[in-house]
Amino acid sequence: GERWAGKRYAASYEYDMPPWTPTCMPTMSPTAATRFALFSATTLDSDAGSRNAEVMVDFHVNGEWTGPEIYLTDDIKTGETRFENFTASGFPDRVRLTVASNMNDWGFWKLWIPWTCGDIILAEEHVYGDDGAPPGTAGLERFWMGKSQATSLTFDIGMDPCAPTAAPTSATTIKLSAMTSVTDGMQ
Repeated sequence: GERWAGKRYAASYEYDMPPWTPTCMPTMSPTAATRFALFSATTLDSDAGSRNAEVMVDFHVNGEWTGPEIYLTDDIKTGETRFENFTASGFPDRVRLTVASNMNDWGFWKLWIPWTCGDIILAEEHVYGDDGAPPGTAGLERFWMGKSQATSLTFDIGMDPCAPTAAPTSATTIKLSAMTSVTDGMQ
């Protein structure tokens, strides 16, 4: 046991890694049909729900707006998360929601498209989270639609969460080092 006591040992290894390739890339071909879901979360604010709602959605794909499609109908309940599946000729770069001018107000705190590498957030999450804020709160109008709010809102789709920020184009050398220490009694 004494021959290893109090001694330190170090090892170092180098090996080449192949060029980086993403493990999670969606198919966002401008010509391929793309299926996706649009989600919205209604705030907990007591005024946020809407009875007899009809929310329409258009997607901006390949430089053109699709025709309006039904997104939400019937009653939208406070605190409720709803979604609908869509297919477009490519992945949209903008989303437009439109409501009838006589629809009761609807307040949401998050609007997003789930994707393979993470959510694509259309309207950044409300600063008050799912609590939201009362209708007409200055600076937070983009979270409300209806007869006393906006009847149309357009959202740009943010950067693809799967896209690499800077992919190396050649092999990368990684150096791995480890140090250990042996205590009395180990052989």
